[in-house]
Amino acid sequence: MDGRVGPMPVEPISPARPIAEKLIKTFPISLDDGTKWSIIITINTLCEFEKMTGKDILFGSLTFQDSITNLRTLLYLCLREQGAQYSLEEVGKLATGHWTLIQVTMISAYKSAMVQEEDAMQIELLMGELKAAS
Repeated sequence: MDGRVGPMPVEPISPARPIAEKLIKTFPISLDDGTKWSIIITINTLCEFEKMTGKDILFGSLTFQDSITNLRTLLYLCLREQGAQYSLEEVGKLATGHWTLIQVTMISAYKSAMVQEEDAMQIELLMGELKAAS
């Protein structure tokens, strides 16, 4: 007996988060308040981005070069996915001092989350083989 009374508290675990964190590369960032976060872009993050902005993230209407707003929104959603309680405006203020590094990190994280051309070609080949086999 370890001296504890009653049931042990159990922290809720999102079944998707551990899988996503294993499959998708994470990118560390620091904000101006001294907090450090691991940025990961999941399908949920991308869907929320599309809802908030109305931009089609897969087929070309998204650019980070043209819109700092897009980048701030994606950062906000990534932080929210990790449990941050910042508002969209707070994220903009907290990213100011590290903006260049955050910009590079967010673009890298976005590219990491997207299917690369060579992967898409491999997927197409596999799909063709599956069709032919059935």
